[in-house]
Amino acid sequence: MPRSVPVVLTLASLGVLSACRPDTGLTKFNSEPEAQITAPSDGAAVLEGTTVTLRGQASDPNHPTTQLLARWFAGDTEACASTAPAADGTTTCDVLVPDGDALAVRLEVLDPEGSAGTAEASYAITPNQAPLASIASPSADGVYYSDQLVVLRATVDDAEDEASALQVRWESNRDGELGQATPNSEGLVESFVNLTQGAHAVQVFVTDSAGNEGQATVLVDVGPPNTAPGCGITAPSDGGAGVDGARVDFVGAVSDVDIPSDRLSVRWTSDKDGDLGASTPDTAGSVTFSTSALSVNTHRITMTVTDEVGATCTTGLTWTVGTPPEVTLETPLPGEVVNEGEGLSFSAIVSDREDVAGDLTVRWESDRDGLLYEGPPDSTGVSQFIARDLTAGDHVLTVTVTDSTGLTATTLGTYTVNGIPGAPTISLTPTTPATDDDLVVRIDAPAVDPEGDPLTYTYAWTRDGVASAASTSATLPASATTDGEVWAVEVSASDGLASGPLARARVTIANSVPTLASASITPDPARRNDTLTCTASGYRDADGDPDLSTYAWTVNGTAAGTGATLTGPFVVGALVACTVTPNDGKDTGTPVRDSVTIENTLPVVSSVTLT
Repeated sequence: MPRSVPVVLTLASLGVLSACRPDTGLTKFNSEPEAQITAPSDGAAVLEGTTVTLRGQASDPNHPTTQLLARWFAGDTEACASTAPAADGTTTCDVLVPDGDALAVRLEVLDPEGSAGTAEASYAITPNQAPLASIASPSADGVYYSDQLVVLRATVDDAEDEASALQVRWESNRDGELGQATPNSEGLVESFVNLTQGAHAVQVFVTDSAGNEGQATVLVDVGPPNTAPGCGITAPSDGGAGVDGARVDFVGAVSDVDIPSDRLSVRWTSDKDGDLGASTPDTAGSVTFSTSALSVNTHRITMTVTDEVGATCTTGLTWTVGTPPEVTLETPLPGEVVNEGEGLSFSAIVSDREDVAGDLTVRWESDRDGLLYEGPPDSTGVSQFIARDLTAGDHVLTVTVTDSTGLTATTLGTYTVNGIPGAPTISLTPTTPATDDDLVVRIDAPAVDPEGDPLTYTYAWTRDGVASAASTSATLPASATTDGEVWAVEVSASDGLASGPLARARVTIANSVPTLASASITPDPARRNDTLTCTASGYRDADGDPDLSTYAWTVNGTAAGTGATLTGPFVVGALVACTVTPNDGKDTGTPVRDSVTIENTLPVVSSVTLT
């Protein structure tokens, strides 16, 4: 470590002054002057390379102090030439403290008569320390550019000197001398330079008043000219809108080819509300800013991204904050039921604080049928229409009104479209009925309800195309029918809300065959010469046709005549039979028969005479 070389002053030897006086015969006594070193005190420490002020006191009982001479010695070397002390006897001398362990000083005081007084002191020499330096900027992990000023900032300190007394200079192994600076009272030194692209060893040197020097070094890499960051807003969509007081999340993507994304600073502003705030990107470059404090207005939201040297990227979008429209559903009423195929009325009232009715759009949707209707309401804010061909089942209705800024309001409703039952498959029994047959409707295949509801059937009968009140059930009594009539039935299934399509069947009533209950021959028993009479009983014809029954006689199986009577004589023992066939002039019924056996005629006594 270099040290300051002390200045050595050479003192000329002083001769002994003597005075020759004429012998007067009297001798005067001269007292020696007194010398005292008052500061620094004996044994004190002094700093190597610094100037120390030696202070002493001179006095003489025989002479005024102004007639005295004071000389100072550092070791054996005169440090200060002889000078008269001050009127109060003080004397001083500035001495540069040399290298070494100790400094010995001596004060000599001479009076005009040559007498001398001496004082000595010894001081311990404290070595002078080199100053210290610490570089705050640039840093080894910093990012620097050849087109950007680099801050040279260091803190210096010295154990002996005030910081402002130190000398500082900067150097680079690549660019050479970078400049000199003077620290402030805090020891801070700062300047700005441009460094060329490449690797640099940047050094700061600090020198104190004793010539001691300290230094610090940092290795930095200076890159090419800075590239501005990139940026973009990814959400929400440009031109979107939000409800007053609702939170909106602005999401962006940022990047920089020179530094990690999380070292960029991001600021958000509104052309209406001013500064909104800042956010910090993550390492992937994603950045989010959320706010619910935007005023009701159309805003131009700007995202400004700044890198560490002040280069910026700016992007923005338009976002509207407003009040949403309102919607009130009028019809259908909650849970309203309409049968399949019938028209259902839809109606709602809409409004908006900012927009007139014509600027609104109303969208009607069913969870089953999708879009039902879309369009503006009328000038009074009423949106209405009638829909048919709705799908059977329970529906959830969504009504959405949208204003000119894209804000929406939604209301829900419910309604049910009742599915119509299908038609059954039917037939009439008997298939060829007569007048005396009941007509019965047979369900060959039952009707099916879409919702699986229980079904009831309705029957409507017609005779020759004219509605009949003879029956409202599945059975038409035979008493209602007559030969030749055409009877038809219409059957529909009902689920309690709607009736399905009609199923039809018809038949023509045929002539009823007449019947006889029995036939009988009288007299019985029959004799050889009897006239036999055949009587039919129990004639019945459902159509009310007259009895046109026919008679046929046989004797021992051989046809013997027609008509209701047959006259003998008959052969005793012959079997005479009568067959009566019912006939109504249209059809022949089942014959009935009776028979008798001819018996012997008993003898007759016409008279008896007694003699």
